[in-house]
Amino acid sequence: LANIALAQGDRAAQAREEAEARKSPTENLSLTVRDAQLAMGRGQVRQAGQLFEQAVQLALQQKMPERAASVLMTEAGDGALLGLRSQTGQYLERAFAISRSPDVLLQAAGVYAWAGDDKRAETLASEQAKRRPEDTWLQTVEVPMVRAVLEVNRGNGAKAVELLQPALPY
Repeated sequence: LANIALAQGDRAAQAREEAEARKSPTENLSLTVRDAQLAMGRGQVRQAGQLFEQAVQLALQQKMPERAASVLMTEAGDGALLGLRSQTGQYLERAFAISRSPDVLLQAAGVYAWAGDDKRAETLASEQAKRRPEDTWLQTVEVPMVRAVLEVNRGNGAKAVELLQPALPY
């Protein structure tokens, strides 16, 4: 509800809903990640970094290492999308030190693609596709999204769109 109030510009409702939601450790973590992404989107990189770090610590305190690694991947991906690629490697290394789950590795493939490291992106995406051949979502949506970004990196927008066609029903 806090996000709906945010989208509607209802600051009073947003404040009420956030205060209630932050009583839950899981919701507090989600709101902190949201706030970090909003700060990044506004170009407030230092504030975003502080909020992402807070979210990582909240996830670790809640014994959610995969979520902590995912937060680091989100920070790296957001930074890469904004052209802040110099720190991508350190975020990825830190995330990998926390968790190397299949979902984290797949998320890393996307981050590498956004950061322009096409070889690493393709290697991770292909490894995950081979490990999970029966995973419809992975095969139809996740891996094609990574490969579509790689095609955009190569200047092949039409090929990127073609790769995403099977994902349309989702």
